[in-house]
Amino acid sequence: MSTGKPATVLLCIGPERWLRDRAVEQARAQCVTPGFEETDFVRFSEPPEEPRLLLEHLRTAPFGSPFPLVVMDGFGKLEPKAAPWLEEVLKTPPSQARLVICADECEGLPRSADLQVVSCAPLKGAALEQWVRDQAKEAGLAPGGIDPRAAALLTARIGTDLQALAL
Repeated sequence: MSTGKPATVLLCIGPERWLRDRAVEQARAQCVTPGFEETDFVRFSEPPEEPRLLLEHLRTAPFGSPFPLVVMDGFGKLEPKAAPWLEEVLKTPPSQARLVICADECEGLPRSADLQVVSCAPLKGAALEQWVRDQAKEAGLAPGGIDPRAAALLTARIGTDLQALAL
């Protein structure tokens, strides 16, 4: 995600929870002013049965933040029939709010300039080992990160769960 103006709709596709949470936190940092989380941040753990609730949140002006942020989790497979309201949101995007949708899979959704897609697919092999080295470097464990053999050993021992590997 860029550090400029956040996408109107951010679609996090893939089952890797750590990557999803990271994308949500980055959007939250861009949109919601600290101290205004209670008024400008809404998270649905599953899609609301009544889409009107979601649309109301997207049309609500921010209280103390640049943009209110609405996060919707709980989609296994996101497709037009599971989220008919999404086409409306993409046709007439909210000017003052941002939406993050997290789904394991996505199929057949309309494309839009207001839609940014973030892959949250599980990492494997060299990409996973590089991720471990990058995390170690960010955590300041070693100036150049950790030895590639140590990253390979960690991933062989712990597996591909980024939450378990996160430093």
